[in-house]
Amino acid sequence: MGISGLPERIKHGEGTPPDFVGKDVHIDALSMFYGLIKVRSYRPFKKTQKATNQEQPNKKSPYAPIARRIDSILSDCMDKATTTLHWDGQPSVEKSAERGRRQAALDKEADKLEAEISQVVASNRRSVPPRLYKMCERLFKPSQEIFAAIQEELLALNWRVCSCPFQADTHISQICRTYGSPDEFEVVSRDCDLIAYTSIPRLTMPVGRDHHLLTFSKLDLLNDLELQSDPHLLLACILTKNDYSDGIPNVGIWKNSRIVDKILIDPGLPADEAMEVAVKEYLEEFGTSRGRTLEDYKHALTAFVEFEEHGSPNATPSSQIHGRVGQFLEMLDEHKKAVHSRNPQRRTQHIPEPPQPPQPPEPSEPPQPPQPPQPPQTEAHSLKSPNTNGDRYSPHTVKDISKASKVQEVLLENMSIAKPRTPKAQKTTAASKNTSTTGTASTNEIKLGKDTEGDGASPLKTLYEKAFQTTTLTLGCLTGCMRRATELGDNAKDVAGCLETAADVLTTTRTITYWCLEHLVVGNLLKEAERVQQAQQELSLDPQTEASEHPQAEATQDQQAQNGSTQTVASADQQPGSPLDLLLDRQHGETVVRNLIALVLNGKIDGRGRKPTHPEATQARELAQSVYESMKKLYQDHTSQDWKPTNSIAKLPLSIPQGELAREMHTAIRTHFARLPGVVVAKMEKLGFKDIPQLKPDLQRVADDQKEEPEVIIDAEDKDKAIKFDKGHIKTWWDQFQKLPSSSRPIFCPSSGYGNAFALLSETAVISILWNVQRIKRIMEEKVCSREDADDMAKHRYGEFFHTLFVGDPDMKGQTSYGRTTTTMNVVTETSPETHGHDALREYLLSFYGYLHQKKQWKSEDSSSSAPPVPPPLPERPQPFDEGDQIRKYVMSNMITTDGLQLHAVAYDLRKPHQTSNARVGIQDLSKAFPDRDTIDEVFGDLSKTTVVGCDPGEIVTAAFCAVDPQTPKQVQNLSIKRAALYAPVFAYRDELRRRKEEAEIDEIEQALPNRTYQSTKKFEARLAGTLESVETLRSFYGSSDMKKLNWERSKARRAEFDWATHGALSMVNDKDQGLFVMGNARFNTHQSLATLHESFKDHFYQQATSQGYHVVSTDEYCTSSKCPTCAERGRDVRVAKPTARSCVWS
Repeated sequence: MGISGLPERIKHGEGTPPDFVGKDVHIDALSMFYGLIKVRSYRPFKKTQKATNQEQPNKKSPYAPIARRIDSILSDCMDKATTTLHWDGQPSVEKSAERGRRQAALDKEADKLEAEISQVVASNRRSVPPRLYKMCERLFKPSQEIFAAIQEELLALNWRVCSCPFQADTHISQICRTYGSPDEFEVVSRDCDLIAYTSIPRLTMPVGRDHHLLTFSKLDLLNDLELQSDPHLLLACILTKNDYSDGIPNVGIWKNSRIVDKILIDPGLPADEAMEVAVKEYLEEFGTSRGRTLEDYKHALTAFVEFEEHGSPNATPSSQIHGRVGQFLEMLDEHKKAVHSRNPQRRTQHIPEPPQPPQPPEPSEPPQPPQPPQPPQTEAHSLKSPNTNGDRYSPHTVKDISKASKVQEVLLENMSIAKPRTPKAQKTTAASKNTSTTGTASTNEIKLGKDTEGDGASPLKTLYEKAFQTTTLTLGCLTGCMRRATELGDNAKDVAGCLETAADVLTTTRTITYWCLEHLVVGNLLKEAERVQQAQQELSLDPQTEASEHPQAEATQDQQAQNGSTQTVASADQQPGSPLDLLLDRQHGETVVRNLIALVLNGKIDGRGRKPTHPEATQARELAQSVYESMKKLYQDHTSQDWKPTNSIAKLPLSIPQGELAREMHTAIRTHFARLPGVVVAKMEKLGFKDIPQLKPDLQRVADDQKEEPEVIIDAEDKDKAIKFDKGHIKTWWDQFQKLPSSSRPIFCPSSGYGNAFALLSETAVISILWNVQRIKRIMEEKVCSREDADDMAKHRYGEFFHTLFVGDPDMKGQTSYGRTTTTMNVVTETSPETHGHDALREYLLSFYGYLHQKKQWKSEDSSSSAPPVPPPLPERPQPFDEGDQIRKYVMSNMITTDGLQLHAVAYDLRKPHQTSNARVGIQDLSKAFPDRDTIDEVFGDLSKTTVVGCDPGEIVTAAFCAVDPQTPKQVQNLSIKRAALYAPVFAYRDELRRRKEEAEIDEIEQALPNRTYQSTKKFEARLAGTLESVETLRSFYGSSDMKKLNWERSKARRAEFDWATHGALSMVNDKDQGLFVMGNARFNTHQSLATLHESFKDHFYQQATSQGYHVVSTDEYCTSSKCPTCAERGRDVRVAKPTARSCVWS
């Protein structure tokens, strides 16, 4: 508890960073780490409760990860040889009263919890409310045995541990009395009591959300409290409520300081006698009327003045609540076992019968109304979900809304917003201003780029990529696809194993290479900052001789002043040939990454080809070599182990995928540092910074994520190539990044997680891998095709080799849905050259880019005076089709992504135009889709057969649907799709992942990893070394076959949950009616760890509903949001949509 009101007064002062160098450090361990120990010891405590009484020899302590975590925290700033961790010992008489009060409060909560558990057991409930487990966790307090186990682990880690006789506070204060000078030691504690002791001149405490350490001086505290001396502060702390005395109610440290400042403390008397006299004087003046006597402060005087505590058999012991918590957990487990024994059958995943696809109408017939929604054909998955057959997504029908309870109009006005919200004005950048002055671009002014010229396979791929939407097809299991498409049979497993090994090697290489790049970027920035700081310190040592001894520095400052610069030391990042500028260079930066990948893979750079002649190319090669050697030395110094290249065991030919990985990573790096300025500026604006830097037009364009239309680079250069970085870009935004609070800083350098096991492979890369392993080569030659045929397909007919190897005949028995709808670019081009040939696609792209130019000009002008430009129609293949060719929707590219288990093919959707990967689903506004009655009549015809469904997005309720059928105006249907329901598969995945990590002790390794901090070069390098040391263990866990299967199960389960929710919403439309879905256009962020799903569900619903023939439009949230009157009157916090009427599911 501490001294009432004292922590706030301490933190009024300006704390300084602690200096532990050359000093003895004494830490009150329990006050510093009690919260960490309580949270992280509960799970091992539950394990020990479930374990048998049989001893398991040579088993590691379950509390070892807690000790390692404490070790990682303290090792960043303290020396083990001079640091002592003090732990509380036996209970003392002086603190018995406070312990008794705490124990009484815990017993009261425990009695309440026991009553609730007994009620659940007596009622034979099939499920235990999760809040009971939460209450057990909140009630749990670590026992002395847990503290003792942690102390043993800390001793094994070479920390000095002291088990104090009683409280650590008094013991530390006794030790501090023995020092000759106050500069010889430091005291670290979260408890403010220690600063009251006369032997302690200052106290180091954790502050802020990130718990960084600051040292607070007692002199600053005396000035803040306006006290004369140290004894007066001690007297004020004794008289204020603390762990040893209650003090006078409603009298805190500030009031007592005003009183004791007038009391004279005799310095000639012994300290204990002088304090007793001062307390008596205080009581005579102020405390007599409050019923306080000297006896009430006896324990506080003993502890604070005499630095002593006394034990007794009657002293109140430490809390034993953990014993009762263990009993509660045992009761809950026994209840679950009893319920399971009565109901042994478990719920299984229900797989509905596959729906029969509707027959397409004849071209001469009029359009038919949408078919009634069929139950989704979901894939089976093992993750348990409360929704096994979509029951929770069944709409609720209110037969007569007139019977709903009334609500006053005044309350109704407060439930809805008064008027539509004013849309935010979009920022106008210099780039957008320039577009308004240019005229409409003609087709002759638009250039497609050199990569689209010619009639080869590469120009054809570029044309398809820019004309159609890129999509990723999950073809299935890698082994199963090859077994179905080819004659490999059982050999498919061997081929898949070879590709899985290559994927694992490449993903591990990607992870380590990202760390090497982080070492390059952050290491250079931190070293430069330390050099600048050291130079400034040297200049400030002798200000009188500064001008004479450093004339160059003075001239540099004058020159910077003339140029308007505020920097005092030239940045190394701004010098010609800077490594950081070289990394962002489009050509030579990729060389740096490629050489780093070669070094991480094989330990050397491939010596084939011509030596680089350009100075920057030579510098890129040398830079990669130096970064690799630095990382290698860092790893060996910290781990005492030899560095092994990632391909040293497999020895696969990965030169081609190495280049593809380099392009992928370098594009990701450039994109990340192009987006970083926008993220930093957005956080500064949110935090209320005054001096916010301005973004360049191209960076502003990257940061502007509110554009509804997809961006297309007209000159056929990709978005990465369109960004030009200034010199010193990384250093400039590093300085701005450092200004943000540590808790609000974004990720500065891109990285790759351990679970990211997918590798991007081209046809050429797969051929080089399979045909360079002799055993796999023989299999491929016998069962698939020859090397010459494979090379010919990979060179001249993109996608055909992958289609042959993984898809096969689209019309064969047992073919998948994606396999039946997939073909190749070459087939489509040859069968439909007039619409999908080279020239036809070039003509379409020229028309499409001209439309984009016209649309920009139309937006910049008065758009109400003219109609918007119309996009050119997407190329459609002419009829008649070949047999079965009418369902070919996708054409395969020559790229796949795989982790050795799943197979994802990159393809182009012939039904959709090109859009950027980050473009949002463009749901058309209601007023634009149906501007007048004629449009409505033309689309829907008879409005009496049209069901209107409103959808209100929200945080807790992701989507609240409300349907009104004109034929039954008094009947309303409601459906609430809750965020918790959509998250159910994710929660099941997290529980299973947590269980597996506990079994493999991976959670202990992850908890022991150092924090990601950029405080100093030493701490940064220590974190990198610790991460490199654990990469092999973590990758073997996350890259295992079981984890890959679990990740696949998660994606299937999440997709199934969204499909069932969409099916429930679509079922609100009558089978014979047409449907119009009106979606609220609200966008918001919960600012919590559990993100809202309204945007992702909206995108999914739009795709599914429009594909089945329904109309989906958006409108202002004002037209869809309202609290239900019935629920509001009953005190229920529920919102439903109300495009045309109000209703309630509780009516």
